Amino acid sequence: METCERLKLSRYAVLAESLAYNPLSGKVLRLSPWTLQLLRENRPELLPTCARDQLRTAGLLVPASRDETPLARALLEKIKRPSRLATFIVSPTYGCNLACYYCYERKQDLPREIMTMATANAVRTFIGKYLEDSPLQGVILKFYGGEPLLALAACHYILDSVRDSTARYNKKLYTWMQTNGTLLDVSKLTGSLAQLSCIEITLDGGKSNHDRVRATKAGEPTFDRIIGNIKFLSEKGMPVSLRINVSDAEEMKSVLRELDDRGIKSLPNVSFYDGQVGTNFLEEGAGIGCGGLKCGSDGHLELVLKIRAAVKECGWGHKYQAYPLFQRHPGICSFAKQGSFCVAPNGDLYACVFQLGNPKFRIGRVTPEGQAQFLPAYEEILNRNPFQDQKCNACPTLPLCWGGCFAGAFLHSGSFSAHICGNAVDMVPRLLTATLGSSR
Repeated sequence: METCERLKLSRYAVLAESLAYNPLSGKVLRLSPWTLQLLRENRPELLPTCARDQLRTAGLLVPASRDETPLARALLEKIKRPSRLATFIVSPTYGCNLACYYCYERKQDLPREIMTMATANAVRTFIGKYLEDSPLQGVILKFYGGEPLLALAACHYILDSVRDSTARYNKKLYTWMQTNGTLLDVSKLTGSLAQLSCIEITLDGGKSNHDRVRATKAGEPTFDRIIGNIKFLSEKGMPVSLRINVSDAEEMKSVLRELDDRGIKSLPNVSFYDGQVGTNFLEEGAGIGCGGLKCGSDGHLELVLKIRAAVKECGWGHKYQAYPLFQRHPGICSFAKQGSFCVAPNGDLYACVFQLGNPKFRIGRVTPEGQAQFLPAYEEILNRNPFQDQKCNACPTLPLCWGGCFAGAFLHSGSFSAHICGNAVDMVPRLLTATLGSSR
């Protein structure tokens, strides 16, 4: 229907080579070069009526009088609400039997004690009370470390109790354990631990590099032991997710061929994803700065695409968990909203899983009675408002990053309320083109 209402390009429109994207609406359209040029010049009145209607439906064109800020504010308030699942990442010990050169153990003076049963009881009470009081549908419980299997009794106790609580309140339960994979045997995987949703294990490249990087504290190699334990887990029907750390596509090919020769490719319940030691792929993929780094670059994007091509070439695509380079509705970090907690061995609560043990990121503690006592930092994170930052408020990719990583912002400025700008404005068009540009 013809309209006389004047239209303008949305303040949140992101234009790529052949694509237009609005992170506020989540809509992406493939457009002709002529249409894109008119949008860049903000002259939508020269477009045919049908094209204007399509662009308006996608939110790329809006009435000239409209202020889109209230819509963006409403979307942020919506996604800041707790998700349908609460997340509890429990680190029952910071200690580990390995000596990886890049591990936080070498960078922070952390205690090595194991979570006591009294603390484990407080943690399970805390989770149980949260389940009782919460309308959420279920729980994600993940054991993290250090090496959680060094604190086996605490893991068993917490998991058995949470499983009972989720059954009592008719909630769903998803359970993970991130382990170095060297201590797995049938005596440990009993009871609830034998019913884990997934076990995550890291391989630092192939055998030669892995054994150099991930040796025990006594200098013993671990690759062969881990491969044997992966096969053991497969025999028990336990899903395994491998993080394979590589530096380039050729190394990925070499690792996958080596795993193929060892029979891992044929195991039905083993999947994998890739990582690069020393980088944070989740931050770089989103083009968001973190910890003083300017993340997201053409070089990194090219590396990721080459690694994915190598995975396909080696015939491992069906087992590959590819983190999406581009998400229409990325939301915000789960730890920036209610319902996500990182629990330390002593019962302290932290705001970011990558900062466990760093006292600057402590947001409270679980009392011996299982109550949560929060520090002001917790409210500061939950109430973080990117619209108060002039640069954020004027940025077209605001509904994509919402002010950037709060942990990175804190490391930069010492305030959880602050915001940190990566190069999302530059990277999003490239991610759009790399992800959707060649699709038909």
